[in-house]
Amino acid sequence: MLPRHAAPATQPVPDPEAIRLLPDGGLLWTDEGDPGRGFGTSLVRTDATGRQIARWFYAFKDKDGRPGLRSNFGFEGLAVTPDGQQAWLALEAPLRQDGPRASAATAGAPVRISLVSLDDGRLLRQIAYQPDAVPAASWALPQREVNGISEILPDGPDHLLVLERSYSPGHGFGARLYRIGLQAPDTLAMDSFMRNPPQVAAKQLIADLSTVQRGRLDNMEAMSWGPPLPDGTRVLVFASDDNFNPAQANQILVTAYRPSTPCAP
Repeated sequence: MLPRHAAPATQPVPDPEAIRLLPDGGLLWTDEGDPGRGFGTSLVRTDATGRQIARWFYAFKDKDGRPGLRSNFGFEGLAVTPDGQQAWLALEAPLRQDGPRASAATAGAPVRISLVSLDDGRLLRQIAYQPDAVPAASWALPQREVNGISEILPDGPDHLLVLERSYSPGHGFGARLYRIGLQAPDTLAMDSFMRNPPQVAAKQLIADLSTVQRGRLDNMEAMSWGPPLPDGTRVLVFASDDNFNPAQANQILVTAYRPSTPCAP
């Protein structure tokens, strides 16, 4: 695979983030995109052998036709609906036209989570999700503070689990798991959240993973269901991305998730 600086102008360089197995045995995966080179974030569908069937790009342009994606903050979360016909796609951070990213000083603007058809990639609807502010301020490098969506999972037909992953230089990584309702108003037709702030999805804190993991928590970016357990709970697995950095670690957390009551409107 060619690095971005050496790739032809017409060739996207994959930056995969989430991957899911479809009921037909095929695969679905997300690419964060490369807005600096003109490629929006994308969703890729393949058959069971990995052969590409379809790839859909999304630029999320503003009202003036400019791409609204921030570099390295495209589709990060992917959740296939129970019927396998649609998927929810979560950006990691707000679009430029929606407002600032989260920092220690502010929670920033809401992030868009979009429902797409797996037949043609068409956007069907969209909800707004409000991430937390970065839990700890960095005195040295505040511009590198980050908090956003790193993964999502379906929790029945009307709810999603949302994993927020944070980082602050000098303090390290954090991760919190939330449960949200999907009944929030549709924001698909809204070109900017700054001019017309949306009603965001109701969220319920399920767990702070820093209290689950013994020792330092790393860069949690993956989440998947495991099998049900005899006591009515279900296995929920988390995994980290070490970014090929020897100072980081690959971590896999195996937890038990107890079904919760619905989120209030």
